[in-house]
Amino acid sequence: MKPDRGRNGNRLHVTCTVAALAAACIGQAHAQAGGGSGVQIYGKASVGLDMYKATGATAGPASDIPRVRRLYDAGSRLGFRGTEALGNGLSAHFVIEGGFNMDNGGNIGPNGRPNTSTGTLGSRTTYVGLKSDTLGTLRFGRQDLFWTSPYINQTGSDWVSSGFGVQSGGIGRGMAVGVVRVNDTVKYISPRLFGLFEVIVGASTTQRETISATTRNNGSLWALTLQGTKGPFGYGYDYARNRGNELTAPSGSLPAGTQGQSEGHKLRLRYSYSDSGQVSLILLQSQVTNGGASLNVGATADPSAHKLRQRGLVLGMSQYFGEGKRYHFIAEYMHLANISGCNVASRCDDTGAHGYLLAFRYLLSKRTNLYVNYQKILNDRNYNLDWNGNNMSSAPSGLPVGADPQLVGIGIMHRF
Repeated sequence: MKPDRGRNGNRLHVTCTVAALAAACIGQAHAQAGGGSGVQIYGKASVGLDMYKATGATAGPASDIPRVRRLYDAGSRLGFRGTEALGNGLSAHFVIEGGFNMDNGGNIGPNGRPNTSTGTLGSRTTYVGLKSDTLGTLRFGRQDLFWTSPYINQTGSDWVSSGFGVQSGGIGRGMAVGVVRVNDTVKYISPRLFGLFEVIVGASTTQRETISATTRNNGSLWALTLQGTKGPFGYGYDYARNRGNELTAPSGSLPAGTQGQSEGHKLRLRYSYSDSGQVSLILLQSQVTNGGASLNVGATADPSAHKLRQRGLVLGMSQYFGEGKRYHFIAEYMHLANISGCNVASRCDDTGAHGYLLAFRYLLSKRTNLYVNYQKILNDRNYNLDWNGNNMSSAPSGLPVGADPQLVGIGIMHRF
């Protein structure tokens, strides 16, 4: 890279080898020019070996998924972020983050289907915005809505890269809230209010950008989060409403004029009983009207039902121990109640699930750790909850109802 001139006309002496990333060079030059903190490269490389199986399908052993041995990626990513101080407490900032699969170099998960969080530079959280010390933060781009951190201050199972779906509303039988990382999003984050919480409001124009011969582009998607900490307590409430575009012609059992909607409520509570341990509780309610925002009534427990509802919870514990807190243990329990609201009552029977997660890791350093994990979901005979994080399932076209998926794995993760 040739020397360039800064704002004051002095030459900037920046040396970049052929192997250096171009963004690092840009960031170094920008910082020397007095443009702020420049560009930072960060990421996570995480890969492991595991065994997946799902047995006990209601349709019989022919529908079971036998034991599959896998080399898998657990949420690897590469990102660029930077800030620039603009004066008077105002700064500009950006994030460009993409996921990648270290096991195959592409964007296909273990189930053979594309993982939408991988494959391109901006496939994960990507935005640009302004931040004011007194007025808050405004961001534009592809951003998380409703997802948030299940533990308020995350010290939980993000390194295991599966979860039960309840944390994000990604549950089964067409009952998913369906709002996680969203395109075309505007988000506002308030300063801390009354010393207790911050307010996060987000909305997406995705529905209104869709032009179709069979729908009117009048859908809407927005979300609200209130969260904060006080002493050893953490707390948060998340709400999201995803209203689909209105049908201009009949579609299946749905008449013209139908507008499906998915809606989610989530309450998060955390108590830190020490500086190295915490317990947490997540309560979720998902409500699907007219088949949801996608109008996909075929996957629901009862396609003829106007409004279906499901509730669930996750209990979690995270504990570091040993000299230097090099050992980390987590345990989680998940429960989903039966779906309610079916026109045919029997179709809501046995539509619940519960599950367990046990995991342990050894921290080789602050950036690198080894881990082992065991996870199992026990579905009722009419339910099909599976691991949706990073397409960790091996079910090629969705888990058969009644099957009980299980994961046993070991892995290594390095943050940079």
